[in-house]
Amino acid sequence: MIRNGETGDWIGTFEGHKGAVWSCCLDKNALRAALVSADFSAKLWDALTGDVLHSFDHKHIVRACSFSEDTHFLLTGDFEKKLRIFDLNRPDAPPREIEHSIGSARTAAWLHSDQTILSSCTDTGGVMLWDVRSGKTVRTLETKSSVTSAEVNKDGRYITTADSLLPLLEKAEKVVLQNMRENTPVKVGQLQV
Repeated sequence: MIRNGETGDWIGTFEGHKGAVWSCCLDKNALRAALVSADFSAKLWDALTGDVLHSFDHKHIVRACSFSEDTHFLLTGDFEKKLRIFDLNRPDAPPREIEHSIGSARTAAWLHSDQTILSSCTDTGGVMLWDVRSGKTVRTLETKSSVTSAEVNKDGRYITTADSLLPLLEKAEKVVLQNMRENTPVKVGQLQV
């Protein structure tokens, strides 16, 4: 369902998934949307008309998605413990796969002008940074528990995660800048700068 960010008014609903939708994202121009689901698929939508542009099949539940900064690629993460990069200019081509062997993916995002991928998994704590060219983990940022939400701020300087704490991480350094303790479980964290 899409709502107006200022008024909360209903705009439209994306219909087509046959399972729970775990994550969604808009490209930077808000022209295309991606939704990932328990029906083992990621769907690409025209955000203006609500039409399905393409469906990307997976072999397990898909939990995370993110458009690249240049909007040419869609990143997904799934319970099969893989990150997949789909070329949106060639949607029928097989995706590039990065083995996410630590556990099933929970979050996924692009960093460093689409040269690095940030991901977390449901099975362990921490946020992993992956080099897109090599497909290898270049750094793991430790957290107290598994990360259910991770977001990079607009200038790419900070990563906000939600686990038992809300650590604000300096991307270039392995330093926790601030922890905000909450009395209830935290599922989503976001930084507005």
